[in-house]
Amino acid sequence: MNMNLSISQQFWNKLFILLNSCFVIFGIVLLVLGIKALETMNEFAKIFNGLTPLIIPTAIFIGCLILVGTFIGYIGFWKPKQFIIILHIACLCLAVIIEITIATMTATSGEKFQTAANHSVVNAVKQFYTNPYLQVEMDNLQKNFSCCGSMSYEDYIKSKIKVASSCYVGKLVYARGCVEAFNDYLQQYIVALISLCFVFGIIKSVYLIISIYLFKKSVTMGKVTS
Repeated sequence: MNMNLSISQQFWNKLFILLNSCFVIFGIVLLVLGIKALETMNEFAKIFNGLTPLIIPTAIFIGCLILVGTFIGYIGFWKPKQFIIILHIACLCLAVIIEITIATMTATSGEKFQTAANHSVVNAVKQFYTNPYLQVEMDNLQKNFSCCGSMSYEDYIKSKIKVASSCYVGKLVYARGCVEAFNDYLQQYIVALISLCFVFGIIKSVYLIISIYLFKKSVTMGKVTS
């Protein structure tokens, strides 16, 4: 009987280390993706008026929360005290709630960002020759993403101004609008973040159910000090 209990304990210990190691990697990936996407948004902050999909800064927060939670969990693994384990569970519970909520909201929000971005870029086009800061960002946007205007180069014509030189490749003008080009680029990060949040949200939910059960069992058996 003692042998079975020892084997069982070894299994749960190994599972704890494995899953929490995965959570650390997940937290780091969220941080990297979130920071990289945020840096890209900040490059064109004046054009988009600080417009940022909510999942991007939230992913950075969740990544930090998961890393803190798993670090606390490792402390609780070596020093099994009630308040440490409860804090570990609470951090991961909060992370699961936030990531599932934000992933669901983002997945069902449709084209809200694209619509808002279109309005911002149209305004930037209108101010292209009067606002030097917007001009620099628009030139960078159009060069980096091989695009022109908001929907197309016709945005310049509609605004009764000359098409920007950054819209040209030789004598040809980029046909693609910058909102579509930038949104397609940003969607790579957003889709990855949504997928990671859903997958690891489910994994962490199962982990938390098992952890709460084992914690209650350990408290009952007096294996965890207060």
